[in-house]
Amino acid sequence: MAQWNSFIWPLLMLNSEDKYTVPVALNTLTGLSRIDYSGLMLGSLLATLPLMALFLLFQRQFVAGLLDGAVKG
Repeated sequence: MAQWNSFIWPLLMLNSEDKYTVPVALNTLTGLSRIDYSGLMLGSLLATLPLMALFLLFQRQFVAGLLDGAVKG
C-alpha cells in the first residue's frame, strides 16, 4: 500500500512508459490545457477492477478475519 500511491519517485526514476506505476500512468492522460475526463475515469476504473475482483472473491475470508479480531472475551 505504501508504494501503490507513490508518485514522485517513479515519475523521476522511470524513463519508459511500460514500467510506469498506476498513478504515473494516469497522470499521462492529462494534458497541459485540456483534461480528458472520460479517459481518466476509464483508466481509474481499469486500475481498480482487479482489486474489486479480488475483494469479491475473498470477501467471506476478509469479513471473517475482521470479525475474529473484534470478538471480546
